[in-house]
Amino acid sequence: MIIHYNFIFSDMPGVQKKLKDMSKSTDKFHFRVIDLSDAPRFISLFLAFWKGFFISPTAEKIIIRHNFVDFSLLFLLLLRCVLRRKTYLEHHSNHLTEFRRRGVFGRAMSARETILLRVVQPFITGNIFVSDSVLQQLQRYVGKNNIIMENGINWPQVAGYRDLRKFGHTDGKIRTIFVAGKFAQWHGLDILINAIKDDEEAFSRKFELTIVGDVSNYKLPENVRHIPYLSPHDLYLCLADCDLAIDSLALSRLGLTTSSSLKGKEYIALGLPILCESYSNDKYRAFSYLFDGDFARIANWHNELDMDRLSSVSLDLAKHDYDWKIVLNKLAERL
Repeated sequence: MIIHYNFIFSDMPGVQKKLKDMSKSTDKFHFRVIDLSDAPRFISLFLAFWKGFFISPTAEKIIIRHNFVDFSLLFLLLLRCVLRRKTYLEHHSNHLTEFRRRGVFGRAMSARETILLRVVQPFITGNIFVSDSVLQQLQRYVGKNNIIMENGINWPQVAGYRDLRKFGHTDGKIRTIFVAGKFAQWHGLDILINAIKDDEEAFSRKFELTIVGDVSNYKLPENVRHIPYLSPHDLYLCLADCDLAIDSLALSRLGLTTSSSLKGKEYIALGLPILCESYSNDKYRAFSYLFDGDFARIANWHNELDMDRLSSVSLDLAKHDYDWKIVLNKLAERL
């Protein structure tokens, strides 16, 4: 068995859903969540965390999801020495750059993280990265045993909503959607807003945009529909009714050059063309548009897409590349 520990906050619904989807897809991993939002609960789960290490003799391998409050990094020093189990550190972002963008306190945390990352490397078996791009940014701080595990999807769940999709060109406006739990700088919502302001006539004539998520730090244009939150079911229904989806538009702010976002994988599985800053998959390149703010050009590109081929390629990727069962089984073989 492989134990997968996750240090997360309770206001991370996307991560929580992801962990549930992963746990349903395979029996090779046992997922445990340590909530960093509530101190008493954290203490109890902290004890359960250690108890789990010692009473799980069948767990030969341990993965710790790396997060911003990294007590976990210090624990890794003991795992190899005391427990003698294969231990991996999982990275989902270039967190060092994220910290540095948060002012003086953030730069101090980044410096601490840089030191800890280097210190723990001799004591762990290896590192797991969500993309080649994240690995490239953290390469100087980690060892040589590194594994790429991109995000996946709950294909049996998504498949039912995909059947609701109508693959064809709209006679009216292109229904477009941009989703995030809470929009951060690397989502690039400000880039989209500025582009709309610069070309409002073309945007209003050709597009109907819905933003889903917390936009408390942004002021949306009046001609944009905003939905603060949707349940997974309602979100999938909304996506199935759209013609175009927007993935992250500013990963370069984290020094990243490729995307492996969970939402991007779900968009592809549903057969949605994507506006993005960088391609997430070469097979889907023809159905991904690098956002340039030219809404007339984007509309022309969308209207010329081969929808039959889009349906075929997206289905193949969803079933054979992105399904969590396939992704996690491949990871288990490599550990």
